[in-house]
Amino acid sequence: MNAAQIYEPFSSDEVAWEEFSHGDKFASRFKRLGKFGGGSHVGVGLEELQPGKRSCPTHYHMLEEEHVLLLEGEVTLYLGDKSYIMRAGQYCCFPAGQKAGHSLYNHSRAVCRYIVLGESNPNDVVVYTDSGRVGVRLMGEGYRKAACMEYWEGEPDAGPDEDEVAAGPVADAAPVREPFHMDDMPWEEFSYGDKFANVFKRLGRQGGATHVGTRLEALPAGKRSCPNHYHLLEEEHMLVLEGEVTLYLGGQSYLMSAGQYCCFPAGQKAGHSLYNHGSQPCRYLVIGENHPHDVIIYTDSGRLGVRLTGEGYDSAALMEYWQGEPDATPQ
Repeated sequence: MNAAQIYEPFSSDEVAWEEFSHGDKFASRFKRLGKFGGGSHVGVGLEELQPGKRSCPTHYHMLEEEHVLLLEGEVTLYLGDKSYIMRAGQYCCFPAGQKAGHSLYNHSRAVCRYIVLGESNPNDVVVYTDSGRVGVRLMGEGYRKAACMEYWEGEPDAGPDEDEVAAGPVADAAPVREPFHMDDMPWEEFSYGDKFANVFKRLGRQGGATHVGTRLEALPAGKRSCPNHYHLLEEEHMLVLEGEVTLYLGGQSYLMSAGQYCCFPAGQKAGHSLYNHGSQPCRYLVIGENHPHDVIIYTDSGRLGVRLTGEGYDSAALMEYWQGEPDATPQ
């Protein structure tokens, strides 16, 4: 964070590796890129998995959505009752509430590197499918899933009515979202005038995501990605994969290259956008929340975008609370 309290871009090489291990099977090392950059709504981590190691116990989340993107090497993804070999460029989303445990195992002889991203939800409940443990984040504890209690069990002098204990219908299991390769997706395009143009792939949406948006973008040479803006409720992140790009952030500009990262925390009042100053396309990941109530400030035009109304307003066209109200006099 600089003197103006703005989180600036940084190289992933500046972030220290953290490590964990448990027994002989589980071990990995990771860098908390999102946290280092000032993120608190969305977690983004760069992870390395050594040969013969598993990333974590097989699990799924009830409230948090998770995503994984393979950068280097290959890994086995265990998902539900199936396994998949994932290689560089492959992506998978684990939607919240998808009752299919997932974990990674490095079956190869080389280190595997990947990006893991997801929400940071303090109310999440995590189900570990192999052990039967249920982790309740609000309690900071885990419970044995088989140790279920009926609603009235153990309550003194209370008995359930028949309709409260009657079994309800069992819902059909939702389909499991499988991994896919980015190359299998078509590029989408947008342009406006002579300055603004971009091509992108909605990785998160393709994978079934609804909570967190992830896009692979390839900004053409000489083009800007979008107008300068900031979000009041949504947190955004970006990671450069190939090439170079100029980041406009607040009143400053920064040259970013492969491996550099920046987080734009919600409410940070510094407009940001990208410009490709080079002669080749620049490829990068954009990660952010999908917040239905977000408000977006466009710092060059003074426009205020309100997602709930689907409209934009002139931020200078302020009205007092009672202004324009017929037959109303403020107290």
